[in-house]
Amino acid sequence: MFKQDKLRPAIRQKATATLELSSIRKTRQCTLPEWSPSCWTNMTGQCWSIHVKLLTLLHVTSGYYQRWKNTFVVTDLSQRKTLFSRRTKPTDLLTGDEIKAVLSVNLCKMENTTSDVWSADSLLELMPSNPVRESFENAWIYMNKHYTKFQIATYGSLIVHELVYFAACLPGIIFQFLPFMRKFKIQTNRPENFDGQWKCFKLLMFNHFVIQFPLMCGTYVFTEMFDIPYSWEEMPPWYNLALRVFGCAVIEDTWHYFLHQVLHDKRIYKYIHKVHHHFQSPFGMTAEYAHPAETLILGAGFFIGILLLCNHFIIMWLWVTVRLFETIDVHSGYDIPYLNIFHLIPFYGGSKFHDFHHYNFNGNYSSTFTWWDKIFGTDSQYKEYCAKLQAEEKKKGL
Repeated sequence: MFKQDKLRPAIRQKATATLELSSIRKTRQCTLPEWSPSCWTNMTGQCWSIHVKLLTLLHVTSGYYQRWKNTFVVTDLSQRKTLFSRRTKPTDLLTGDEIKAVLSVNLCKMENTTSDVWSADSLLELMPSNPVRESFENAWIYMNKHYTKFQIATYGSLIVHELVYFAACLPGIIFQFLPFMRKFKIQTNRPENFDGQWKCFKLLMFNHFVIQFPLMCGTYVFTEMFDIPYSWEEMPPWYNLALRVFGCAVIEDTWHYFLHQVLHDKRIYKYIHKVHHHFQSPFGMTAEYAHPAETLILGAGFFIGILLLCNHFIIMWLWVTVRLFETIDVHSGYDIPYLNIFHLIPFYGGSKFHDFHHYNFNGNYSSTFTWWDKIFGTDSQYKEYCAKLQAEEKKKGL
């Protein structure tokens, strides 16, 4: 027992405040003169436990704290008794060997948990659950149970294509009737008209059902030849699918850039690609308004990515969905960057970039990204055009 008069008042106040911590409230509330070796041993052990818990919080998230705390904290009472039984006064501290013994025991326990905690699946558990996963899973299982692979790959793909295509075109159709959306129109002097849209729609129907539908039937042959799975159980995780779809976009953009330049060759331009440039100010539906030969030539880039990266049938539907939304966006004729999630993608061209291609007929040959045009300098006229517009805006501001 040590005497109260030997402690300075500041130390005495700090010790009393320490005893009032919520984590030590379970211990016996004792005043300073009542401290005993057993009381000090109990409190020191709990303070050590709290200290190790705080270290744990620096390394793991709150979601994994409950999983790891038993690994780091000394919970063996016999071990704690051995370590702290000799603590008879505040000036006694744990020796280096004793601290090393405690950490060695707990680090050994931790060896079997670190690999699991930092694995991809464990980290994904921290993300919020997908609210539509269960419904989508049930729908996918129902589809596989009630329809054949041929029906899914052919008629199913046609339905997905048509629904996605015209759903993506719908906002642009509505925008032309909203006066406040005119400020987002890129070529304000060339508004849409019904005759042009009807002409575009008729050629679209021909291309969709006469050209593209037979190609969709060919996807069934591809899935059977390469044993591409359809089942829910064999579906890869979402991040695997996302990377493969991104890879398809890079492959298609590369194919589109070089073949698009070939189609602009003066010797063949008027026979094939001129059809697509009929509308100098594009709108959403003009995305697939093209000569049937161009549909086959440029459309081949879509299937190259599928041939190289497809490991489940759903990639075909995901890729066609992303590709349709992207191509309709760049042909929309409207630039709304703050509401367009595609602009979050680095090097994404967007509607202004491709709209200039229809306005100028040359340059900006890429379909999605801008890097090929930057590398080969085919965006030089677009840069000059943007610089000219900025200069005009500055003059108006003055």
